[in-house]
Amino acid sequence: MLNRVLRVVIWTVSALTAVAYFTLAIRHILGRGPAGPEERALLDLAGRMARGQAPYVESAVGGSMTALPGLPFLLTPFVDPVHPQAVLARIAALMFSTLAVGLVILVARLESESWTMAAASGAFACAGLAMVGGTPGAASAMSLMLVLALGGMLALRQGRGVWGALGAAVCVTLGLAVHPLALWFAIATAFYLAFENRPRLITFTLATGALVAGGYVLLSQWLGPWFNFAAWDAPAQAVSWQPGPLLHYVGDVLLGRLSVLVLPAVLTFALPTAPWRGPGGMWVAAGMASLLAGAVATQSTWGSTDALGAMAVLLALVGPISIQRVTRHLAAWPGSSRLGGQGVVLAALALQFIAFIAGARGFAGLS
Repeated sequence: MLNRVLRVVIWTVSALTAVAYFTLAIRHILGRGPAGPEERALLDLAGRMARGQAPYVESAVGGSMTALPGLPFLLTPFVDPVHPQAVLARIAALMFSTLAVGLVILVARLESESWTMAAASGAFACAGLAMVGGTPGAASAMSLMLVLALGGMLALRQGRGVWGALGAAVCVTLGLAVHPLALWFAIATAFYLAFENRPRLITFTLATGALVAGGYVLLSQWLGPWFNFAAWDAPAQAVSWQPGPLLHYVGDVLLGRLSVLVLPAVLTFALPTAPWRGPGGMWVAAGMASLLAGAVATQSTWGSTDALGAMAVLLALVGPISIQRVTRHLAAWPGSSRLGGQGVVLAALALQFIAFIAGARGFAGLS
């Protein structure tokens, strides 16, 4: 009876969380507020492409936030060349965010075999994007990168032989043209394959290396020398040692708002099998990489909302899966019951919703 009540509560809160996220996103899009630094970088690049000008010039990248060409290239046919508006970029970002949440739900269902877990994971992704990933509905290339990264890892998970590794390599390479965070997913995929399947690791590494090298040469020739500065030098120059944001990231974000998702992931390291082993281990590897990416991003003067948003989405996937793995292991002990383990999983998911609600002043629009 209690498990049934918890399921109803989780489904209800999950639906309300998704509605709240998309309501806030649509409100921001229709409100047409001023563009943020990343939005201005994306729109400036798309506008220059639409006018047939060199996308990267010294005046466009000197000392300001830069953007990679992936998302602006997709927006170019639709933007006003003279006065590109943020609304279109925001709509595109919301569409890609929706696809990313859909992939989280799909993967969670695949790994947990539970639609309740999948619904909770999707809701956690929405809440995480809203609470630590920036303003809902704001234009960001991170959402498209997440779709490509998650899609590539899903292709690796479901594909057989070299074809899955090749599909992952193509998606990761495309992601690297959209947002630098895709590099962390490439590292996570290679780390997973190093333990799980060495032949596929060789295929993935060689294919990714060839595609990235060839793509970089082509982009450098097409976009000019200032592309190299925008892709490498500008982000590196924005990094400086800042202990305050790092402590906030660990203490407030990880051990505060996302604590119920983080702690079970940590506990899986005590299980007999390493958490990154097995068919679903790639998601744990990606979650570990996203945690490191979030820590590194806190040291950038450009801000870390993209990295925190990606980290929250991965934890929304890894957290519930880890909770289920730990409780299943404990339920296998003498005197334990599978039904009791299911109740613990549902209770943990409900506790994470409470943690989100407790810190949701901005998310819920409360003052």
